[in-house]
Amino acid sequence: MSRYLTVEEVAEALGVSASWVYKHTDLLGGVRLGKRLWRFREQDLTTLLAQPARGSPRPATEDADGSRPRQVSARGSWRLD
Repeated sequence: MSRYLTVEEVAEALGVSASWVYKHTDLLGGVRLGKRLWRFREQDLTTLLAQPARGSPRPATEDADGSRPRQVSARGSWRLD
């Protein structure tokens, strides 16, 4: 069984405000329970965060000596619009 997260838990995990989470419930796969209660499936958020960022190319960086490219985490460059 999947764990469902509250708005506050999602906001803390993403480093955003609760109001931002409410504004992006569709993007985050929110499930409405009643008039004002929202929950987010933890597995859906994990899958969403694992995807490359939309519209933001991964930066090409080099080591300090400039010899070879360094791996850049897709999660590090991921952002929500």
